[in-house]
Amino acid sequence: MAGVLYRYLMDYSPVLLLSAALCWFCAENALTRRTASGDATAAAALPALRIAMAAAAACTAVYRFCTLFTMEPWLQGMNPSLYYNVSRLVQFWM
Repeated sequence: MAGVLYRYLMDYSPVLLLSAALCWFCAENALTRRTASGDATAAAALPALRIAMAAAAACTAVYRFCTLFTMEPWLQGMNPSLYYNVSRLVQFWM
Protein backbone atom coordinates (compact mmCIF):
# COMPACT_ATOMS: atom_id res chain seq x y z
CA MET A 1 0.00 0.00 0.00
CA ALA A 2 2.22 2.77 -1.24
CA GLY A 3 1.13 6.27 -2.03
CA VAL A 4 -1.37 8.66 -0.56
CA LEU A 5 -4.67 7.09 0.42
CA TYR A 6 -7.95 8.98 0.76
CA ARG A 7 -7.90 8.52 4.51
CA TYR A 8 -4.53 10.23 4.83
CA LEU A 9 -5.46 12.88 2.28
CA MET A 10 -8.36 13.94 4.48
CA ASP A 11 -5.97 14.48 7.40
CA TYR A 12 -4.02 17.31 5.82
CA SER A 13 -6.27 18.59 3.03
CA PRO A 14 -8.24 21.09 5.21
CA VAL A 15 -4.97 22.69 6.30
CA LEU A 16 -3.80 22.95 2.70
CA LEU A 17 -7.17 24.35 1.65
CA LEU A 18 -7.04 27.01 4.36
CA SER A 19 -3.50 28.04 3.45
CA ALA A 20 -4.37 28.19 -0.26
CA ALA A 21 -7.40 30.37 0.48
CA LEU A 22 -5.30 32.72 2.60
CA CYS A 23 -2.68 33.01 -0.14
CA TRP A 24 -5.41 33.67 -2.67
CA PHE A 25 -6.97 36.44 -0.57
CA CYS A 26 -3.56 38.02 0.05
CA ALA A 27 -2.85 38.08 -3.69
CA GLU A 28 -6.26 39.58 -4.46
CA ASN A 29 -5.83 42.18 -1.71
CA ALA A 30 -2.41 43.18 -3.03
CA LEU A 31 -3.70 43.45 -6.60
CA THR A 32 -6.70 45.50 -5.44
CA ARG A 33 -4.43 47.94 -3.59
CA ARG A 34 -2.13 48.25 -6.61
CA THR A 35 -5.14 48.77 -8.89
CA ALA A 36 -6.41 51.54 -6.62
CA SER A 37 -3.03 53.25 -6.83
CA GLY A 38 -3.24 53.28 -10.65
CA ASP A 39 -1.13 50.30 -11.73
CA ALA A 40 -2.35 49.14 -15.15
CA THR A 41 -0.70 45.72 -14.90
CA ALA A 42 -2.48 44.94 -11.65
CA ALA A 43 -5.77 46.13 -13.13
CA ALA A 44 -5.35 43.64 -15.98
CA ALA A 45 -4.24 40.80 -13.68
CA LEU A 46 -7.12 41.08 -11.20
CA PRO A 47 -9.88 39.79 -13.54
CA ALA A 48 -7.55 37.03 -14.74
CA LEU A 49 -6.95 36.01 -11.14
CA ARG A 50 -10.69 35.84 -10.45
CA ILE A 51 -11.34 33.82 -13.62
CA ALA A 52 -8.55 31.42 -12.66
CA MET A 53 -10.14 30.94 -9.24
CA ALA A 54 -13.53 30.15 -10.75
CA ALA A 55 -11.94 27.74 -13.23
CA ALA A 56 -9.99 26.00 -10.47
CA ALA A 57 -13.11 25.63 -8.33
CA ALA A 58 -15.11 24.21 -11.27
CA CYS A 59 -12.33 21.79 -12.19
CA THR A 60 -12.09 20.60 -8.59
CA ALA A 61 -15.86 20.09 -8.36
CA VAL A 62 -15.91 18.00 -11.55
CA TYR A 63 -12.92 15.96 -10.38
CA ARG A 64 -14.45 15.26 -6.96
CA PHE A 65 -17.76 14.29 -8.58
CA CYS A 66 -15.99 11.83 -10.86
CA THR A 67 -13.91 10.30 -8.07
CA LEU A 68 -16.97 9.98 -5.84
CA PHE A 69 -18.70 7.79 -8.38
CA THR A 70 -15.74 5.86 -9.74
CA MET A 71 -13.09 5.33 -7.07
CA GLU A 72 -15.05 5.08 -3.85
CA PRO A 73 -17.25 1.96 -3.81
CA TRP A 74 -18.83 2.81 -0.45
CA LEU A 75 -21.38 5.06 -2.16
CA GLN A 76 -22.65 2.12 -4.18
CA GLY A 77 -23.05 0.10 -1.00
CA MET A 78 -24.47 2.87 1.19
CA ASN A 79 -26.95 4.41 -1.24
CA PRO A 80 -27.31 2.26 -4.36
CA SER A 81 -30.34 4.15 -5.70
CA LEU A 82 -28.41 7.44 -5.79
CA TYR A 83 -25.40 5.74 -7.33
CA TYR A 84 -27.38 4.07 -10.12
CA ASN A 85 -29.58 7.13 -10.81
CA VAL A 86 -26.56 9.37 -11.30
CA SER A 87 -24.77 6.66 -13.24
CA ARG A 88 -27.69 6.33 -15.65
CA LEU A 89 -27.96 10.11 -16.01
CA VAL A 90 -24.29 10.40 -16.92
CA GLN A 91 -24.50 7.46 -19.32
CA PHE A 92 -27.56 9.00 -20.97
CA TRP A 93 -25.73 12.26 -21.73
CA MET A 94 -22.59 10.57 -22.99
